[in-house]
Amino acid sequence: MAKLEEIPEVCRNEVAEWNRETKQLAEQLMGLLSEGLGLETDRLKKTTCLESRTMVGHYYPSCPQPDLTVGLTSHSDPGALTVLLQDQIGGLQIKHGDDWLDVKAVHGALIINIADVLQIMSNDEYKSVEHRVLANAFPEPRVSVAVFFNASPGAREELYGPFPELVSQEKPAVYRQFTYSDYIRRYFTKELDGKSLTNYYKLAFHEQPTEVKAGFYGRPELGSGVSLFSNIDLFLSKAASWRDTLQVKLGPKMAKLEEIPEVCRNEVAEWNRETKQLAEQLMGLLSEGLGLETGRLKKTTCLESRTMVGHYYPSCPQPDLTVGLTSHSDPGALTVLLQDQIGGLQIKHGDDWLDVKAVHGALIINIADVLQIMSNDEYKSVEHRVLANAFPEPRVSVAVFFNASPGAREELYGPFPELVSQEKPAVYRQFTYSDYIRRYFTKELDGKSLTNYYKL
Repeated sequence: MAKLEEIPEVCRNEVAEWNRETKQLAEQLMGLLSEGLGLETDRLKKTTCLESRTMVGHYYPSCPQPDLTVGLTSHSDPGALTVLLQDQIGGLQIKHGDDWLDVKAVHGALIINIADVLQIMSNDEYKSVEHRVLANAFPEPRVSVAVFFNASPGAREELYGPFPELVSQEKPAVYRQFTYSDYIRRYFTKELDGKSLTNYYKLAFHEQPTEVKAGFYGRPELGSGVSLFSNIDLFLSKAASWRDTLQVKLGPKMAKLEEIPEVCRNEVAEWNRETKQLAEQLMGLLSEGLGLETGRLKKTTCLESRTMVGHYYPSCPQPDLTVGLTSHSDPGALTVLLQDQIGGLQIKHGDDWLDVKAVHGALIINIADVLQIMSNDEYKSVEHRVLANAFPEPRVSVAVFFNASPGAREELYGPFPELVSQEKPAVYRQFTYSDYIRRYFTKELDGKSLTNYYKL
């Protein structure tokens, strides 16, 4: 504890007393929480998560324009447990689904927050709560006092993760192990932003045990709604690429939710909604860019058939001997790509390969082959590849491909008639979408050979 003479005299005795009381309370709570997990009473206490304690006294003065700021940004607490005392002014809110709910002050009551590390150790049996404090709209100041319980500084290089007793084949580990020092460093070198750190330490689907992933193994061409594989051209390429891919059909009829791995089920459903809306806006802008009606590209049904792939590129011991993804251009009309910060994506410009640097929060939009053809070369699909991952951390990317509806695949596609004239003749011949797809998936990935195949 800080030296008593260092603590402001006006609250010195109160701080010392509150330290004793909250420590005793937290010991009792940790015992009950251990028993609630079916563990020995002192299991959580052994993690040293009661030993490092920090008290903060928050003072929220009256704010003349409370709608323009906040008292405390949305976040979940670090460590294991938080004991919070608040006054009667109010302003604390917790997130429940997409809604923010007021936490009404109850005279004489304390608020106990499960914090991130306890959520992780409990393997999601307990959940940390995302919360915020509104700016104080009342004339009186708002005051709250929180005590945070963390691991002892001497134990911060030890590994933390789900308790082994809570992990089984029926309930696999949700999180990977980490040192407490790594957790604390990441927490205090980023903006407060919801529950991003629990998400950061989650085991991705590709990091799940082999027996969990085994049920999803299969070739994508066999028509399953969800499949896990390596090369899409495995039986045609000269070698397997250094990656694994989880593929999920999103539309026109999405794979059944229960078929999608539980660890990413909700995220896949949400990403489907968001990327579909984005692609509709992009298709409208791209139509206008060609001088056509806003809905022209949408009428081709090229938004209806959607497939998501989650690429996982593990660290490669000899990255100069292989690739993560062979040179190719995308099928269909449009691709929405999200990549992490590892890097490795390259595009071909002339005879050179250029790195596509990751920009935090940005998406990559690829024009695909069929849109190049329909635009009569006004838009160009991009030839790209992914290098084998030379870094110790895995590289992850998520792509959503937009293709024509299965019901429209016997219709003819080619340059839009509105874009063809004597001055600008058609560059491509017409073809059925089914012919294009058949050719794409019965050859090795090899640059932009299909756009060249359909050229007049």
